[in-house]
Amino acid sequence: AAICLDSYYNEHLPDVVDGTWIEGGAGSIEQATASLHESLMEILGEIGEGIPRKLLEWTGPIRGFLERVYAGVMLHPDNESERVLISALSSVSDALAEIDALGAKLGERKVRAHEALELISWRVSTASVPPAPAKLGEPTIELLGWLELLLDDSSALIITGWNEGSVPESIQGHPFLPEVLRQALKIATNDDRQARDAYSASALAQKSQVSFISGRRSAEGEPKLPSRLAFHCSEDECIERTKFWLLDHGGGRVTPSSEAIPEPELPRSSTESAVETMRVTDFKTYLESPYLFYLQRVIKKSTVDDTARELDPMKFGNIIHDALEKFGESSVASSNDPKVIEEFLVQSLERRILRQFGANPLPAVSIQVEQIKYRYQSFARWQAQRVREGWEIVHTEWAPEGGSYHFDVDGQPMPLRGRIDRIDRNADGRWAVLDYKTGDKPPKLSDAYGSMKGWKDLQLPLYQLLSSELEMEQPPQLGYIAIARDVSQIGAVMGSWGEEVIDEAYEVAKEVIREVRAGEFFKRGRVPRYDLITQALFGQGLLTGSSEEEEEEER
Repeated sequence: AAICLDSYYNEHLPDVVDGTWIEGGAGSIEQATASLHESLMEILGEIGEGIPRKLLEWTGPIRGFLERVYAGVMLHPDNESERVLISALSSVSDALAEIDALGAKLGERKVRAHEALELISWRVSTASVPPAPAKLGEPTIELLGWLELLLDDSSALIITGWNEGSVPESIQGHPFLPEVLRQALKIATNDDRQARDAYSASALAQKSQVSFISGRRSAEGEPKLPSRLAFHCSEDECIERTKFWLLDHGGGRVTPSSEAIPEPELPRSSTESAVETMRVTDFKTYLESPYLFYLQRVIKKSTVDDTARELDPMKFGNIIHDALEKFGESSVASSNDPKVIEEFLVQSLERRILRQFGANPLPAVSIQVEQIKYRYQSFARWQAQRVREGWEIVHTEWAPEGGSYHFDVDGQPMPLRGRIDRIDRNADGRWAVLDYKTGDKPPKLSDAYGSMKGWKDLQLPLYQLLSSELEMEQPPQLGYIAIARDVSQIGAVMGSWGEEVIDEAYEVAKEVIREVRAGEFFKRGRVPRYDLITQALFGQGLLTGSSEEEEEEER
């Protein structure tokens, strides 16, 4: 259910959930989501109606909802997770009973279901689940708070968090109850808390087995100090404790280890599928990160969540491409009138947005749609000028016959799949193989090929390979059409690679295919920057941080 709902959200980015769903065919995510919503509303019953009621009138529907959810479920207190659930349900029951006990005057105000549930949630938020009782003959470690330790009869204690600011607790600059007012009202002051904690520490120190542990750094890496109570002792003992804190057990000053932390092993799936075909774009993924290629193409994993608040770069680009594809297939493609071209693109865009996102998408989506229209306006001017220069669009979203090109590598063909955004031909006989790029900045040809680093993105050379069956009179020009945020840079970015450089790209492609066939996937390469789930699979942020090279590239 979670994957279904997240997939629907990612595809359609709805702003509200009002029971109106984007239509989809049989077995589609859209149909499944509508069915889930219907089932949920049935379980919610009166809670899902959205009708305000008196607070006292909500206890019955909430109890009814819980009864429907847990009908027939047997919970056993010996099972730890079920014991915690029993305690949580008991707390909710107590909160509902408190509402029932309210006087008629207090419970008359009408509220919506979510407000009643928020009140109950707030009421039970301070409840705690006591530790499970120790079982006879079974070693047990019990976790208790600082104030509870003095009453515990355990023979051995390990006290963690023995740091200044935690013990003794200190409240500084309270906006409503400063120290002077606390003293006047005879409520606990910082001095009172220090005296209480000093007594507790002294009493606990008398136990036969007790250890006090102070952290040296916080989770954010900030240095921490031991509790001042650790130095409530004789002058000689205080000096010894200070030395112990400042020095390690060998007598030398504590210094960070110079040994590099080993990178965690990359997870491997028990179910893998052989790579029998490759997309043209797969080569860039593999060259950047063999392990990311493994996740996406070998075990076919992708991140699905509901964190998006706008169109991500891929969806933004796909929507721009959709109207451009329809434009290339229409009679308007031969027009040299920018207004006609722009009008066609905008109308195609608006139909796509209504079909995919409905009438109420997220506000950010509406803003992004206007940004796309602004880019189309400049593209229309560039396209009209290109027509005047003798160019015509002869193919849009073109793919080889049969869907793939059989690329021979060591006598064993590897089917290459790809769809070329656009193939143009000029009246003078020139051809151009073009790919739309919709990033914020115009693409750089040096990112694909550099004389020092070689080929990093084989898309354009492989497009030339795929298009060879068209029997062009001469090798085509290769390049991108930038649909960038800076509309002054919208237009063609053409490469000028010679035959030797293109042949070098083919050799790189063959080497990638050999490594893929050999299963050489377990090299990190570049870690994805924005996908936190994939970063966790890479081990990023667990024991290792970003490399200096990655940080420099991000800057």
